[in-house]
Parts: sequence; C-alpha cells; structure tokens
Amino acid sequence: MPSAIAPNKRLRTELPERVQKQAPKTRILAPYRSIGHVTKGNVPFTSIPLGDATYQITTAVGTTFQTYDFRRLTLVFVSSPQTPSPIQRLIAFKDVVFAAFEGGIWVYKRGKKIAELEEPLGGWEGKGELKDFIIFGDWAIAGYAKGEILVWRTQTREFYTSIKSPITGNAREAEVMGIVHPTTYLNKIVVARANGSLEIWNCKTGKLIYNILLPSPSSSSGLAVITSIVQTPALNIVAVAYSNGEVLFHNILADLTIFRLKHTSASASHNRITSLSFCLDPSVGAGEGGGTKDLVGGSGRIMVASDSEGDVTIWDLSKRRVTGVLRNAHFGAITKAEFMPGQNLMITAGVDNSIKEWVFDSPHSPLPRLLKMRGGHSQPPTTLTFWKPEESHFLLSSSLDQSLWGVSLRSDAQNFELSQGAGTNAMANSREDILAKKAGPITALAAAPETGMQRDWENIVTAHRGERAARTWTFKNKRIGRWTFETADKSEVKSVAISACGNFAFIGSALGAIEMFNLQSGKKRRDFPQPRQVGKKLFKMPGGHTKSVTAILPDDTNRTVISTSLDGHIKFWAFATGAFVSEIDFSSSAGITHARLYTPSDLLACACDDLGIRIIDTTTHRTVRELWGCSGRITDLTFSADGRWLIASSLDSILRIWDLPTGHLVERIRTPSIITALAFSGTGEFLATAHVGDVGVNLWTNKTLFSRTPTKAIPDEETITLSNPTTSGEGGTGIIDVATTTTDDTEEDQDAMAIYHGLSQINASLQTLSLLPPNRWQTLVHLDLIRERNKPKEAPKAPEKAPFFLPSLSGAANPNSSNLLPSTTTGASTEPSTAGTHSALLAQSSQNLQSKFTQLLHSDRKAFIDHLLTLPPSATSVEIRSLDPQNGEAALFVRAVTQRMRERKDWELCHAWIRMFLKAWGEDVATGAEDDGQEEEWKGFDAEEEEEDGHDWREEAREALRGWREVQAVEGERMAGLGGWVGGVGAFLRGF
Repeated sequence: MPSAIAPNKRLRTELPERVQKQAPKTRILAPYRSIGHVTKGNVPFTSIPLGDATYQITTAVGTTFQTYDFRRLTLVFVSSPQTPSPIQRLIAFKDVVFAAFEGGIWVYKRGKKIAELEEPLGGWEGKGELKDFIIFGDWAIAGYAKGEILVWRTQTREFYTSIKSPITGNAREAEVMGIVHPTTYLNKIVVARANGSLEIWNCKTGKLIYNILLPSPSSSSGLAVITSIVQTPALNIVAVAYSNGEVLFHNILADLTIFRLKHTSASASHNRITSLSFCLDPSVGAGEGGGTKDLVGGSGRIMVASDSEGDVTIWDLSKRRVTGVLRNAHFGAITKAEFMPGQNLMITAGVDNSIKEWVFDSPHSPLPRLLKMRGGHSQPPTTLTFWKPEESHFLLSSSLDQSLWGVSLRSDAQNFELSQGAGTNAMANSREDILAKKAGPITALAAAPETGMQRDWENIVTAHRGERAARTWTFKNKRIGRWTFETADKSEVKSVAISACGNFAFIGSALGAIEMFNLQSGKKRRDFPQPRQVGKKLFKMPGGHTKSVTAILPDDTNRTVISTSLDGHIKFWAFATGAFVSEIDFSSSAGITHARLYTPSDLLACACDDLGIRIIDTTTHRTVRELWGCSGRITDLTFSADGRWLIASSLDSILRIWDLPTGHLVERIRTPSIITALAFSGTGEFLATAHVGDVGVNLWTNKTLFSRTPTKAIPDEETITLSNPTTSGEGGTGIIDVATTTTDDTEEDQDAMAIYHGLSQINASLQTLSLLPPNRWQTLVHLDLIRERNKPKEAPKAPEKAPFFLPSLSGAANPNSSNLLPSTTTGASTEPSTAGTHSALLAQSSQNLQSKFTQLLHSDRKAFIDHLLTLPPSATSVEIRSLDPQNGEAALFVRAVTQRMRERKDWELCHAWIRMFLKAWGEDVATGAEDDGQEEEWKGFDAEEEEEDGHDWREEAREALRGWREVQAVEGERMAGLGGWVGGVGAFLRGF
C-alpha cells in the first residue's frame, strides 16, 4: 500500500518577518526602476476572467509579476513587494494571485501582498524545484522535483498535509512533472511522474486512489518523458504531452488510452511540447457539446501544442491530423499557449520576453493572425541613446537579438520595435531565413531628432557586427530606411555619426577610413581626408587613421569633425572640404576605445585601453584632465546633461562618476552585473544603463536635481554596492521622491557638499574690488540720470467724473452728488512744507524712528558696512539722503567709508558711496567755509560757521572728508607705483 502522511493540522504560527536591508546611501545616483520587461524565464502566465467582457493576464518577471488587461494588453498592476527569490509559478484564483517561489508562497491582491501560505512541516528546504502549482475549490496544491506534494487550505491559508511519493529507490522517477484536477472529481488530483505513471490522489484524505501505468513512448534520444498534462473538454479524459512530440489521450475513469497524436521534425528538441490548449469556440471548428464522442469522432475540435522551438502546431481532433503550424510564433521556447474560454482568441508567451494575442478569424486559413503583442529585447541590450534628449521620452536600444527598439520611459504600452521588412516577420519562413534577412547585432548607433523637413528622410544610422555597410532607419515610420552606406575599403563598419543639422551621416571602417553620406539622397559626399584629383586620377592624401575608427564626432556648427581610433590619434577634419586640420597623438601611451563630445563646452572624453580617461579641450587641443581608477576595460562613458560629470562603466562592475571642474571621483557604485551601455537624459533626470544578463533597461535617478552637488573626493576604499533597479520600482527613488524628501546630512556629507565661498580679501596688502555685480555701484553713480529718464513724458490726467448714481468720497469734490458718505477731509493743510531742503527728511529723525542703517552707523562700523553692501541702489540713496547731520551722522558715514578704504576693500564701491554723499550733502557741507589757504584741497568750501548751539556739523564733516582725501591720495600713489613697476617688468621681458 502506498504510504501517505495523514492530514495533520496545527495551530498557525507567525512567520518571521523578512526584513530587507536598507540600501546604502548614495550622494548622486539612486536606483529607480527597470523597463522593457514583459515576461521572464520559463514561468507560464496565468489568466482569470474579469466580468463578462475581458480577462486579466499575469506574467512573471523575476521576483515580481505584471498584470495586463486582455483587451488592449495594457499594464494594470505590478506586484509589490518583490519576492525574496525568482517566482517559479503563478496562479490567479478569484480576485487574488498566488506567487510561488523557492522558500514560500505569497498571496497578492491588486498587486499588493495581503498574506502568505503557512510554512509546511519541516520547512521549505529539501524539496527541490517547484514543478507545478494548481488551485481548485478549497485546495492549493504544489508538486516538487523530489516527489513531495504539499496541500494548503485556500480560505484560511493554513498548511493541511504533505503527500509523499509511493515510488522508492530511484528519486528521479518520483519527480512530479505535472498536476491536474479532473473536472467533476471532488477533492481529486492526477499527478504525472517522471517514470510515465499517473497517480490519482484524494487531497483531503491524503490517500492514493489509483495508479495508471501509461505506455512510455521512446525517442531517438532515449525514453520520452512527460512534459505537460491538461484536462480536455471531454470528461474523464486527460491529454498527456511528451518530450518527443507525442500527445496521448487517456480516459482515467476506464484506464484506457483513446488515441495518440504525433508530429515529427528533423530536430529532436523541436518535438518537445511545452503546453496544450483546447478551443471551445464553435466558429473555429470546436462544434457543440462536450462529451467524449465529440472529442473522438464527432464535430471537429481544435487543439494547439506549443514546443520548445517557438512553433505552435494546430490539430483537428475530429480528423486527428495537423491542420497547420504557426512557425516562429516566438523566438525561443513557448512557456504557455492558452485559448480564452469560448472565444477564438489565443494567448502565447515565450522566453523571448513577449506575450502575443492571436485571433482565428480567417475562413480560408487554419492559421491565426497576430492581433496584439507586448514585447522587448530577448537578449541584453548593447547600445543605448536617447531620442530627443531634451524631452527624454524615448530611448533607442539595440541588442544581440538583432533588433532595434524604441523604449518609452513613460508608458510600456508605447514601446515598439523598428521593422526590418516583411521578410523578417513572415511566419512561413524558417528561423534561419528570418535571421539571415535581419541585420546583424548593432555595434554602434547614432540618431538625430527630426525637425521640420527632416521628417521626410532617415534619421538613425547603425553599424552591425560583421557587415561592411551601415543601415539607416526612420523613427517616424518605425522601420528600416532606404539607404545602406558601404565602406570604400570593403571593411566592417565600426562607428557611425550624424551631423547636427541631420542631413549627413558619417561612417568609420575597421581599416581607418571615414566617409560622409547625404541622408536625403543616399549619395556619398566626401572622404576624410578628401583625395586630391589630378587629371582623371585620384590620389589618396596622407593623414588618415591606420586602425579601426572608434568614434566620429561632428561639432554643432558643421565646421569640424573629430575622429578617434585604436591607433591612439585624435584627428580634426574640416567639415566642408574633408581636409586634415590637426591631430593629438596618444599612440605612445594607449589606443582610444570610446569617445564622447560635449559640444556646449567643447570637451572631448576619450577612454583608452590603458584604463585611463583623458579629457581634451577641443579649442586649445590640450589635455585638461586625466581620470584614473578603473581596474577593468572601460565599456562605455557619457557626460551628464550639464557637462559637470563624466560617468564611466568598466568590466570590474563599478560605475564611476567624476566631477570635471575639480577632477575628483565623487561616486563609486558596484552593481551586481557588468554595465555594457550608458545614456544620460537631456533633462538630467535619469541615467539609463544596460547590463550583462538583463534584457531590460535600468533607470537611475539623479538625486542632485533638488540638492547640492558633492564635489569632495571620496576615499579609494569607499565603494557603494547597490542592487539593480526592479521592475516594480520597489525600493527605488523617483524624481518626486527626491523633490519632496528633506535630506538630513551628516557632518561628513555637509562638508562634502558645502558651498565654497570666495575670500573677501586674499591679502591685506592687496587692493580688492567689490564682489558685488558692477551694475550695483554703476547704478548708484547714475541714479539721478536713471530717475530723470524714467519720468513720465505726459502729465497725469485727471480722473473722469463718476456717474451721477455713484456717491463721491467728498462733498466738495462733487457738488451735484448727495452727501451719502461722510467727508474725509480735515482742517489741516495739505500743502507740502518748504521749511528747508531736507525738512521732510529731518522730520523723520525727530520722531526717533531709527532704521537699522542708523543704528549700525552709531554702534558698529563693520556691521554697518556689511549692511550697506546688502542694500539695493535705490535704498542706499534714500538712506544717505536721510542722514541726520545734527546728530553727527554725516561725519560718521564718511569715517566708516574711509575705514573701509584703509582696509583696501570695495575700492570702487567706496568711491560710489562718497560720490552719492557729495551729491546729497556737498552744498550744505561747503556752506559758510572761509578761504583758509587750502583752496587746492577744498575748492568752494567756506569758512567755519558758528551754530547757535555751539556745534558745527559742517566742520566735522569737512574734517572727515579731509581724512578720506588723504587715504585716497596715499593709496592712489601706491597703486600708480605698482602699476609702473609691473609695466616696466613687462617691457623688460618683451625685450628678450
């Protein structure tokens, strides 16, 4: 008798919380999310009806899953949190999704985790790989590679029992290959084992009811094994698929094999069936009814069988023959093919990172047509570039799968593959023919956003592995273009570029040739260097590269073309003539493998094979920076949007960021896999990276958009290890998160990101000008002229009389109106006072309303000058005109400015302040001064005038001005001497 563990219930215990480690703190970049994923691995999708009109389809993407709406294949949910290990099986049941992985099963609702299935007795270890997982009624059942079957209650999510395999001896034969629940069988499951037997178990009692020994078909490679088992539309009958392409229909009630179906192929692996599905739509040939008679010999039923080569075979069960084969439905194994119940629609998903919807609507063909699809790269991307960097909406990415995709950063539904022609999409062609007609893997990519008439011709150029011609593409029409540009020396194309105007394409060959083509006409325009024609013969000019051209970089003005090569030379060419202009030679030290040009600042970054990066000023042709630190070959590099940083990736799996103004290495991030391509968005929001072994594109958020930029060099041992961004964005940092997060920096971070403030004076012996903008003191000098110019040209007009029905504010103003409002006039006179020139200003000071200007003038001379530096020109003028001379403020002001001049600071600003003071108070200070023999010093000043109170503020102000004049004379003479000395030294040096 087979042994089984009797159902053993236990009290639910709380599982230990899975605490995820907090990501290390970074200063510049933070993981955001990964895009371009649709399905991953060999995990079958799951579907569930949503009302009467549509379905929801859920696919696994590593540690997360994505739910799509069946009608438009639009993304609805992305699961969160992500599972600790990759998802092995997904099952949608009612309004929840069960995600099974190694070490647990979680329950999600609308993409959010709500519960976990209870841990089984003995834990999750030692059971092997999860082979199948089904849910029906009140039971959730999982089968594992080592033969054990676990059972849970779906309502309470508690563990119910464990069913051991009755097979002893060979553990490989006990492996669970599939589990199915027969229709109308209560609490029964059929388990397919690796030895070819079918076991019927009662999952409630844990007892083995019956063991069916199927005849095991053989193949050329040995004994065929079961790959799939499904319930047919007929009762009691299950369909069993084998690795040799055979499908067996067996009646489990009578233990009778009804018939077999088999198709052959030249490839043994091509026969391996991965999934089976039956169509129940009468319009496709399913017929009516659902009994065994229909399945065996009644009206036709359609069955589809998908295999490990990406083909879908369509069977007519009434005639028991193949009616058609859908070739190359997917490039790679099909994980699952399923008919939607009662519809002529079929969904397939494969390991090529795509999900497709097919419709059987043609009465003349048994093959379906492609209705909708969602997809991405099936192999890791190799090149990245932003389309319209100023918008940062689409990202162009190429891959080793010989495809070119436009990936949207905003909506996955907008992703598209650029077509390569009808021959590459024909389902009837063999895979070898399709791959032969496709362009090879893209090794270099250049794009120019279309503007105006440029929409009418191609704007993307690509170089392909092993091909000696570059290809053109059009983004608008999403297809390959008209032209191919072949190299003149018949060697492979290694680099491509497009001019800033978008009219010309450049290609560089493996032998060092550079050519320019017109994108509108497809004609060749010139070579670099342009050969010289003598008579009817062309003579090749010297100066070209001798090895592979690694980068071609035209400038923004179509004047200069820069090229780099493995021969270590950077060459500058005339755009209009193709003539050689100049070069920079690094051949003695290293060859150049990658190069990027930041045109706003004319900086050229060159990655060399000696693991160094050199920054070249293309204007002066000088090396301005050398950046070191990479311990592996540099795979790619790029500038940030503002040109401040240089980002480089290398084979040591470290992403490095240098601050170019200081030359400091400010960030070092270690990633789980090697980065192969980089692209920085023109808006400065994201850095896009492509990684080895990852078919998606990872986005990293620029954290410094809303914070200070660190410039302090990090220690050599400081390397931050981060996980790659996830598909769900869990744990990622978006732009909104950065904008709304208040950073609490430590002292070290504050020191690293501190803003540098310039010194007000380097040395006390040096004369220092003001750090204020020149317009501040220039406006102060010409303030009267500015006011005169800004006066209105016409006198203000009197307001029109109000309508008769509106009351006036004053009865005197409108004698015709009724005095509805009380008069606001008073008996005080409204005429301005003419007691003196400064009577209105002196009246303010008499009321003891002292401003900050006045308070600091009497108390702290240094603080007064600092406050005066912050005032705008108009406020400075008002404060100077508001001085109270009777209180000694005129002299105090002059002495404060004089002291600033003794300190040799703000030289031109001090003169502007004194000039404003003399404009406002010069006449009053000079009034009453006698000629005391100092006419040369004081022109126009009168003698001392006695005041009634015995205090003369004018004499005090004149004394302060004499001190200012002395300081000015002494400093002027010193500066003149220094200027003469410098001029003499310069003249002496020029004489050599």
